[in-house]
Amino acid sequence: MRRTASYCLRSIALQVAQVNDDFRERLIRWNEDSGMYFNSQHQVFKVIWENLFEGILFKMKFQKPLFWVFDAIDEVDSPDLFFEALPDDVQIQKDVTQQVLQKASGCFLWVKLALDVLQSSWHTQDDIRRALTEVPHGMEQMYDHMLAKVHRQSPRYQAIASRILTWAVCSWRPLTIAELEIVLHPDFTGFLSLEETVVEIYAHFISVDESKVSIIHATARDFLLKSNAKGSTFVDSRLGHQYLAIVCLQHLCNDSWRRVFKQAEQSVELDSISSTAPHKNALLIAEEGHPFLGYATCYWAYHVSKSALNSQVLTDTLRVFFDRYCLTWIESIALSGNLRYLIRAAQYLKAFSKRISRKPALGTNAYPISLKDPPENELEVHLWAMDFTRIAGKFGINLLQRPSAIFKLIPPFCPPSSKIGQAYRNQESARMFVSELSTSGWNDCLANVSVGGDETANRVLASDMYFLSLIYEENLRVFGHVMAREMTVSQDGNILLTSDNTGTISIWTFPRLSLIYRLINENEFVRSLTFSPDSQRFYDTRGSPCNVWEPDALVRPDERDVEDQLSVGEFSAYTEAVVKKDESSKCQITALSCNDQDKYYSCGREDGSVLIHDAFEGNKLRKVLATPLPAR
Repeated sequence: MRRTASYCLRSIALQVAQVNDDFRERLIRWNEDSGMYFNSQHQVFKVIWENLFEGILFKMKFQKPLFWVFDAIDEVDSPDLFFEALPDDVQIQKDVTQQVLQKASGCFLWVKLALDVLQSSWHTQDDIRRALTEVPHGMEQMYDHMLAKVHRQSPRYQAIASRILTWAVCSWRPLTIAELEIVLHPDFTGFLSLEETVVEIYAHFISVDESKVSIIHATARDFLLKSNAKGSTFVDSRLGHQYLAIVCLQHLCNDSWRRVFKQAEQSVELDSISSTAPHKNALLIAEEGHPFLGYATCYWAYHVSKSALNSQVLTDTLRVFFDRYCLTWIESIALSGNLRYLIRAAQYLKAFSKRISRKPALGTNAYPISLKDPPENELEVHLWAMDFTRIAGKFGINLLQRPSAIFKLIPPFCPPSSKIGQAYRNQESARMFVSELSTSGWNDCLANVSVGGDETANRVLASDMYFLSLIYEENLRVFGHVMAREMTVSQDGNILLTSDNTGTISIWTFPRLSLIYRLINENEFVRSLTFSPDSQRFYDTRGSPCNVWEPDALVRPDERDVEDQLSVGEFSAYTEAVVKKDESSKCQITALSCNDQDKYYSCGREDGSVLIHDAFEGNKLRKVLATPLPAR
C-alpha cells in the first residue's frame, strides 16, 4: 500500500492538513458532505487527485508556496501517475524529468533553484522546452544565471538587490523584514510589501522564512563573495562589513535613545514593585517600535572588526560614537542584563586594532605601527576596548542595578587618562568629582573581592562566568553552605566537585550550588579530585588507590531530551540529590586460603595486606603482613 501513488497523495493531504487550518476545515466539511472515506473503495489516484487537490487545495490561496519533495518515485507501482498534472504531452513529461535529473547531478538545491527558474515558463510547450534548454548545468553556472537575472533589472532594483544581498551575506544573524526596512531607509522607501518584493524579485538568492531574510545557501554566500573572471565580487566582504558597521553606529548615534532607555528602565522598575517575577530585559521594551535597535547594539563591533582599514567615513563615525554616544550604548547593554556584549565588543575592537597595527603606512616600507605609540590623531580603538572591559569588571554590578549610572556616577571614578575619563569625566552633568585617582590609567587588577576581615581565602577556582574562593576554617574550606577540603570545577564551568574532612564527595551545580550527588565515605581522606575532560567521570586519590567514578547524576544537557533547554543548574532544581555510600574503600580480595581444620582462613587484599579471619563468624582476627604489592 505504501508504494502506491494514491497513498502518497493521502500522505501529502494529511501533512498539509496538519499545518494549515483552512485546508483542514475544508477537508472535514468535504467529508461530511460527501460521506467519502479513504478506504479500500476510494483508493483510486484520480479520485483523490480530483476531489482533494483540484477540488480543494488548488483553489485555495496561500501566503507562502508549498514545497513537496518526492523521493524514490521510480519505486512506486505507477510512477507515470505523478505527471498527470503536467501537460498531456508525453514527450514534454519525458523531457522535463530527463533534463532535470541529468543536470541536477544529485544536487537537490539545484533542482529547487531550477524549478524556481522554470516556474514562470509553464505556458506553452515551446516555452517549457526553451526554458529547459537554458537552465545551466551545476551550481556555479546556476548562480551565474541567477546573478545575470539580477543585472538585467532596472538600476534601482539592482541597487536594492546589492543592498539586500550585502546584509544577507554579512549580517551576524538573519534580519527580520522590519529590520531590513529600517536599514534600507532612507535610500529605498515606499514598499507596499517589502517581503513580497524580496520574494518576487530576489527569491533565487534570498529566502524569507517567518519574516526572517537569509541567504538561500552557504554556497550562494561563497559565490557572491568570490572574485569572478574580471577580479571583482558582487559583495566585497570588507566593504560590506564596513557599510553594516556604519549603519549600525549611525543608528546608535541618536540623542533620542536617552529618553527611550529612561522610559524602559522606569517601566521595569514599576513592574518589579508590583510583581515578584524576575526582572524583564529592559532592552526588549526599548526595542518596541525600534526593531533595529537590538541588532545595532549587539553587533556593531563585530562588523567593525571585519571592516576595511582605510575608511575615513568609518573612522569619523567611530569618533562621533565614542565621544558622544558610547555611554548611551553602554546603558543599552546594561538594560539587557547581559554585560557579555560589552566584553565581546571590546574583543572585536582589539582585533580591529591589531589589524590596524599590522598595516604599514601607505607609500612607505615602514614597519607596523606600535599600539603603544600611535600616530597623531589616531583613533586609539584599543584604549576604548580597554575601557569597556574595565567598566564591565569594576562597575558591572552597579550598571545592572542602575543602568543610567553610566552617565553621572561612573565616569568620575574612571582614570583621567582613560578614554572615557577624557571624554566624559569633567562634563557639567557629572554629580561628583573624585580626586587622588591614578593618573597612569587603569591598573591590571580588574576586581578585588574580600572574603571578610577575619577570614583567609585559601583557594580559588574559576569558570567562564563566575569564580569562587574557599575560606580556611579549622582545616575546612567554606563557600556559602558548601564545606570542602578539596574541590575542582568541570571544564565547562557547570559542575563543582568537593570532598570534606571525612572523605565524603559531593557534586554541586555551579553557580547555584545545588547538590545533585553525594558519595558518603567513612573517614578516608581524599587527597585529590579531578574531572575527566568531558565531565562524565571524576577521579579521586586516597593513599595508594585512585578511583574512577561515573555516576548517572553527571548526565550532560545534550544527552537529555532535545526539547529540554534547561541548563544543568536549572535542571537540578527539579531533581532530588542522589546520596550513596562509598564502598570503594573495601579493598578487593586477590587471594584466599584456609587451614586444615577449617577454623580460620586468611585473605590477601589488593592493597598488599594479609588478614586472618574466624571461619565461623568471619570476624577479622589480626593483620599479619603488609606489602606494597597486591597479595597473591
